[in-house]
Amino acid sequence: ELGKTGTRITPEAMEALYRYDWPGNVRELENIIERAMVLSGSGELGVSDFSMLGTPMQSFFLPLDEIEETGLETALERMEKSLIEQALQKARGNKSEAARILGVKTGAFFYKLEKYGLT
Repeated sequence: ELGKTGTRITPEAMEALYRYDWPGNVRELENIIERAMVLSGSGELGVSDFSMLGTPMQSFFLPLDEIEETGLETALERMEKSLIEQALQKARGNKSEAARILGVKTGAFFYKLEKYGLT
């Protein structure tokens, strides 16, 4: 959706999002980005646009070169995979419980497991 709206995320903000320890579910990331887009009112989201997370996000930076090499889609996929791995760890490997933790349907969760090679 970012590409459709013409909104871009600065590399610094992307790094911060990647490093943030997402305590909620996968939808939390999507909601935070959507909220930042609405509140920003500009075509570019920076670190300050994600202040609603309540954590100084600059401590979560990735090396800028890594974001520039991979792009937004790959970085978001890495975050999603990381959240899934964390949920699986919290659920002690119980996939149905991990899906519940993330707030996603079991079928969608199993699709993501296969997509990221976590089966």
